[in-house]
Amino acid sequence: MATKHLKTIALLVALLAVLMSLESKELSLSALQELALQNNLLIRQIRSQVESKALQERIANNANYPQLSVLSTVSYNTDITKMDILNQQKEIGTHDRYDFALQAKQSLWTGNRNRQTIKTAKLESEEANLQLKAMETMISYQCSHLYYQILALHKQVELYDESISRLDNQLARVTNLYREKQAVSLDTLDVSNRKLSLKSQQNECKNNIKQLMLQLQETVNTEEEIFLNKELSAFPEINTLIYYKDKALALRTELLTLDVQDGKIDAQKTIINSGRMPQIYAFGEYHLANPGIQQNEGWNPYGVVGVTFSWNIFDWNTTDYRVQQIKLAQKQLSSERERTAQQIAREIEQVYMNIELSLEQDLILNKLVEQEALRYQLAQKRVENKAMSNLDLLDYESYLNEAKSKYEINKIRIFELYEQLKYYCAMEEK
Repeated sequence: MATKHLKTIALLVALLAVLMSLESKELSLSALQELALQNNLLIRQIRSQVESKALQERIANNANYPQLSVLSTVSYNTDITKMDILNQQKEIGTHDRYDFALQAKQSLWTGNRNRQTIKTAKLESEEANLQLKAMETMISYQCSHLYYQILALHKQVELYDESISRLDNQLARVTNLYREKQAVSLDTLDVSNRKLSLKSQQNECKNNIKQLMLQLQETVNTEEEIFLNKELSAFPEINTLIYYKDKALALRTELLTLDVQDGKIDAQKTIINSGRMPQIYAFGEYHLANPGIQQNEGWNPYGVVGVTFSWNIFDWNTTDYRVQQIKLAQKQLSSERERTAQQIAREIEQVYMNIELSLEQDLILNKLVEQEALRYQLAQKRVENKAMSNLDLLDYESYLNEAKSKYEINKIRIFELYEQLKYYCAMEEK
């Protein structure tokens, strides 16, 4: 008995595994977005830029360490020193001179130039990461936009099927009446034309689905056919307008990027001002020369240590003009940030108003569908009782199909608008 139960449980587990594997072929919106973030080519390009900026930050950091160089000099002197030795002129040294050296150089003071250069590199790396985040957010929204557009078209195709089914029933009834000479051929032709018109519109929807699926495949960067999970959950909970505005002002990459650019301008200002400061470097060199310092032939080693000092004390106010340019750039950046913040707030308010309207429309359209369905049923009974023509019933069927279409499309639009709100707020929550 126990063995029988174990076999039953094993069979149920295997069946559940098969069902899960079948369901896994249908991608939810979140799974689709994750796939796009992994494979999208634009995101890959920006990731390469992020890696490049990270390397630039390491390059800037290297300015704080001693710089090692290999130096070499090969020269030929036409005249060399001569000395009287025992009343004879003797040449001291040779015409050819070879000098090889290993030099170590370390900056001692650059007026904070190195520090600000490193800061600029870090800010550029941060800016690249913000560009990556912005692209990821845009690709995620693009996926959601295409996803809900495709779902809306699929729903429209289903509604056309329902409408065509109703017309098939009506056409069969009218055909029977025509055979019994209780209807004219015009009645059957009206119903048939209405059916053909719906089939034509349905084919357009199916073609639009194929076009959007191609765009979705390009976004996800795959040539495999994509199957979408078409089930919608309950409507997402909507917070207050102030909540979303605050979220957007804190998270939007456009504003964060402008803040980073402002930091870069501050660093650039310090770098420019460092031109007013002295630049001091220490260096040490180990030479191997032929001839050496004493002009004796042969390879002779010797060392040199010292400090270099340079100070540009007058540059025709070039530094002042460049500082003024930087200050003007900061003013422009401040105005741009204020304008961008206002634009973001307006975008949030507009989409929030659209969500509120669509939620109100959901209740109204749901009631309209119920009433149109009831009106169609009553119209059918009137046609059966010969109190109404088949041509009038076509109008009621059209009203019912239109009401259902508006209701279903509006329902999907609520989800799409919420994704748009998340995109405008740069929210990553699912």
